[in-house]
Amino acid sequence: MRLRAGGVSAAAPGPRTLVAGVGYSDLRDVSVGPVLTARLAGRGWPASVTVEDFGFSAIDAVHRLRAAGFARGLFFGAVCRGDPPGTIRRYRYAPEGDARTVQAHVAQAAQAVIDLETTVIVAGHFGALPDDTVVFEVEPEDLGYGDGFSPAVARAVDRLEAMLAEAVGVGDA
Repeated sequence: MRLRAGGVSAAAPGPRTLVAGVGYSDLRDVSVGPVLTARLAGRGWPASVTVEDFGFSAIDAVHRLRAAGFARGLFFGAVCRGDPPGTIRRYRYAPEGDARTVQAHVAQAAQAVIDLETTVIVAGHFGALPDDTVVFEVEPEDLGYGDGFSPAVARAVDRLEAMLAEAVGVGDA
């Protein structure tokens, strides 16, 4: 679902940037992507920025990204890595070199699994990610069904919002 259509004009200043949240709705801490995307859509962004909910399969993401032609991509969501709940990891996308890992994520994408790591690995493998892609992962605590975040993730979401605004270059806009 496209929440804000900024930056679609050829006259938009600066490189076109996608800010994309990935995840499932109504799964407590795993809902970081769609919940924060909705919150971000209400902010004032430059015309070159598009905020979009990427809560769909990675195969669909490949097609959408290829058609859109973004120069920058900021992808965010919840990923379990075993760190303390609320930990935010930020890294620049680098292609996955392990064929087994790529194949496992392609298989998940074919089953319509909605997952930040899968979206980034599959879109990267098929050359659909913007050349300048940064990924932000939040370590979840509560993986159960329902609304709201655990306290650690609620604090992390506020920090992540500020980090995304800074990455776009708008600070507290």
